[in-house]
Amino acid sequence: MTTFHPETPKKCPPKDAVSPNGNFFRFVFNNPPIPDDFVIWVYEPENKHYLDDRKRKGDCGAFAMSMLSKEGITRSRGLFQHPLKKKAIQRNSFFGLAQVKLDSNSGKIKKTGQNPHHYDLWPYLNSKLEYNRVVSRNLKCYFAKRRI
Repeated sequence: MTTFHPETPKKCPPKDAVSPNGNFFRFVFNNPPIPDDFVIWVYEPENKHYLDDRKRKGDCGAFAMSMLSKEGITRSRGLFQHPLKKKAIQRNSFFGLAQVKLDSNSGKIKKTGQNPHHYDLWPYLNSKLEYNRVVSRNLKCYFAKRRI
């Protein structure tokens, strides 16, 4: 079924979003990842209070989740390591990166923002992205050994 989260504004995702095809990466707080690792931005625990405002403004990005291309891992780690590590400590959880295989059944994706390797993914409700995980590791593994 190709339905997005019911709170998603009607104009979202943007018309130039496409079906993904390939491996993308996402910061996760569980290993293996669980559905909570693949929620849209406005449903992350720290952001839920923005729901009404973002919906009223039709903010498409708030109803997507961030994904990275392989090339974006190092840059994003540098930018977001401290706030994400803090979030992991608050959640008393693992902090790592999951490689996820995305295809036309996953949702719609679009390159967004200043980072040329950042994408917004509007997942389909039934996409169950946690089952598309190829691998997930603690961030230290990704950067100490440069396995990716």
